[in-house]
Amino acid sequence: MTDLPAPSETLPPDEPLELCQLEQIPLDRGLEVIVAGRVVALFRVDGEVFALDGVCPHQGGALGKGQVCNGIVTCPWHGWQFDVKSGENQITRSICQPRIPLLVQENRVFVRRSDLAET
Repeated sequence: MTDLPAPSETLPPDEPLELCQLEQIPLDRGLEVIVAGRVVALFRVDGEVFALDGVCPHQGGALGKGQVCNGIVTCPWHGWQFDVKSGENQITRSICQPRIPLLVQENRVFVRRSDLAET
């Protein structure tokens, strides 16, 4: 897990915060980072980067530590599965893991502080 410092309260809400370098995100599993007190799970699938709330709604497992296969992350605790692009649960489609928009610039991955607000 990468623990990033909380951003200064004086930063504008749309100030991009760097999460990691693109190559730090494995292709077959997620990367967990904590930024501004929020756990974020990052994934690289089909040449794109996606982020979900990193805490599984089932029992709080770390989605960023889960295996990824065909764009589906499996929670390492109890096997719940989510589409990394949509956040949709693969068993109960009405359960959807919150997505977090990202910016990728020059192989660096960013999130806007305003997009970290709990959903």
